Amino acid sequence: MVLFVLCFSYIVSFACSAAVDGIDEPVVPIAIAATLAISMALTLYAFLCKGNWKLWLGILVVCSAAAFVVGISLFFTHMSSLVIILCVLGVIIYGIYLVIITKMIIGNEIAGFPLDAPIIASLLLYVYIIRIFIYILVLFRGR
Repeated sequence: MVLFVLCFSYIVSFACSAAVDGIDEPVVPIAIAATLAISMALTLYAFLCKGNWKLWLGILVVCSAAAFVVGISLFFTHMSSLVIILCVLGVIIYGIYLVIITKMIIGNEIAGFPLDAPIIASLLLYVYIIRIFIYILVLFRGR
């Protein structure tokens, strides 16, 4: 797990250094603040919402299908508006994942991982938050 976190941290540091290359704006601190705000708001929502979180799975399927189509179309045309749409869909998709895994942790509904459930759940939370950060970083960078 330490090796995974170190490798993932290296990837994030590479993305951050590529994002600030050639610009004078504080893109990374703004992306960190936006990611923190989104993560805290979604976590608060997951704690306070008493509804059925499984209804979000339909929204997740629709957003994933839309992101797949936009991602495939980016192979053929490189339009900046499609990159923005893909990043927004990515933030929405991983935000829904963040709410779902948080609700699963709260409700003790993590199944399939008998002994390592808290470790895997925390690793998933880490990956989802970092993915949200990367998408926001690309949005603020404008590439």
